[in-house]
Amino acid sequence: MIPSNSAFAEDYLRQALEQQEENLIRQQAINAGIADADVGKPTDLNTLKAKWENRAESRADRAI
Repeated sequence: MIPSNSAFAEDYLRQALEQQEENLIRQQAINAGIADADVGKPTDLNTLKAKWENRAESRADRAI
């Protein structure tokens, strides 16, 4: 049985909005990286890895 109370709906919508925002941020970062590469400014792999690890840590901190 699927819960149908307002708290469940609010939590579901909050999570959906957070996921949509994260997807938008990720897509913007990808587009920025592609634009940099198109003009001859590639980003070092270690720099990219550090940025995404920092984002993952920030996301984990928000979940607590």
